[in-house]
Amino acid sequence: DFVHPTIGILTAIGPQHLERFKTIDNIQVTKYELIEALPASGVAIFNNDDPRCHALANRTTHVRVMRYGLQTSEQNLDLWAEHIAMGPEGLSFTMVSQDGRRIAVRTILLGHHNVLNILGAPCAALAIGVPLADLAQAIQELPPVPHRLQLLDNGSGVTVIDDSYNSNPIGATEALEVLGSFTTGQRILVTPGMIELG
Repeated sequence: DFVHPTIGILTAIGPQHLERFKTIDNIQVTKYELIEALPASGVAIFNNDDPRCHALANRTTHVRVMRYGLQTSEQNLDLWAEHIAMGPEGLSFTMVSQDGRRIAVRTILLGHHNVLNILGAPCAALAIGVPLADLAQAIQELPPVPHRLQLLDNGSGVTVIDDSYNSNPIGATEALEVLGSFTTGQRILVTPGMIELG
C-alpha cells in the first residue's frame, strides 16, 4: 500500500525468518503478498529453482510472469546461467536469455546463490526494456553486501570470507561450498552457529 510496486521478485522461500513467522507456510504467504499487490500491468519474477517460488509462479495469472534459474530442464526460463565458475576472485558465468542471447558476466561476489540473486535483477531490467548487453558492466560493479560472503583481502596473504551476518542451513552449506572452492592454502572455518531459526 505504501510503495505501489509494479515489479516483484521472489528469490527464495526458506527458514530464514522462522523465529518471527513460525512456519514456512506463513513465510510463503507473507512473501507472496508482494506479488498479489502488483497491478495487472506488473511483472512477477520468480527463482524457478526454489520449489515454493516455482509453485507460486505456476499459480500466478494476474500479471506477466518471468522465471530465472540454473535448472534449465523445463525450458520455460526467461534467463539462466551457464558455465558457472567460482574462485578467490569471485564468480563468472554466461547469462543466457530465452531468445538465445548470451553475455559473459564477472563479479567479485561469491556463492552460487548469488548467481540466482543476480539473475533476478536482470529479469527486472529486461522487463523495463534495458538491453541484455548493458547488464554485464552493472553486474561487474556490484558491491558485496557487508558480512555476507564478503571477500576481504588485506594484503597479508590471508584471505578472509566474512559471512558473519547470520546463518541458516542453506546459507551455511553455501558458505562451506565457497570455502571448498578455494583450493590453495589452509582453510579455517570460524562460526558461532545458527540463531533465529525458531
